[in-house]
Amino acid sequence: MSARIVTVFGATGTQGSSVVRTLLADGTFTPRAVTRNTNSEKALRLKALGAEVVQGDLWDVPSLTNAMNGAEGVFGVTDYYDPKNSAQGPTSEVLLGKNLVDAAVASGVKFFIWSSLPSCTRVSNGKYQNVYHFDNKANVDDYLQDSQLPHAILHTGWFSENMWNLSYLTLTSDSSSYELTIPKYDPNSPQYFAWIERDLGQCVLALLKHYKDDSAHILGETFYVVSDKMNYTDYANVIERGSVLLSARVDP
Repeated sequence: MSARIVTVFGATGTQGSSVVRTLLADGTFTPRAVTRNTNSEKALRLKALGAEVVQGDLWDVPSLTNAMNGAEGVFGVTDYYDPKNSAQGPTSEVLLGKNLVDAAVASGVKFFIWSSLPSCTRVSNGKYQNVYHFDNKANVDDYLQDSQLPHAILHTGWFSENMWNLSYLTLTSDSSSYELTIPKYDPNSPQYFAWIERDLGQCVLALLKHYKDDSAHILGETFYVVSDKMNYTDYANVIERGSVLLSARVDP
């Protein structure tokens, strides 16, 4: 029986690594991890775990089709904040997402999972425009739906990993506690949180296992990856219970 290959983009990032590690642990699918630098420390770590690691660049369409060759499924993600992408303009991410879709169509991929976000412009009826890291991905949603490629779309909550990836959780000057500093939100603002490392891969795995089942109603649908909903004060309390004393503060 031939391997059921799933090509995972952004494999050394927060989202992609969650998917690769989950697929490896489950064993139903064979992950093919895509990264620009196959000799990076993170890429070598994935190789050591047993993943196939291949080179691919979202700006290089032939590299994408090569990475998807023989794959049953694809997990696609783009990074608005990648300096290489942002240097090409605030909407360059749309082109990269379209490159992924085009390559998947050309490669005969049977199921494409797209990590996206809702359009702030549409949801706010035009009040909040040019929130590019949201709207770009939503524009790719439209292109994906028009492509007729069998797919599902994932919307993630606020990454719990932002605490350390974006340095929102910091040690106080007297080293007596940690401080959770969240710009643009007050302590009582509700938020949908996603623990990406733990939960995203499991969501992707569930979709991959059931996309062929018509009764599951997966194809063409949008699903939400949310680990919990709470305000930031409650979030700080959760962290405190699991670690050391932590205080919550909100920047103006």
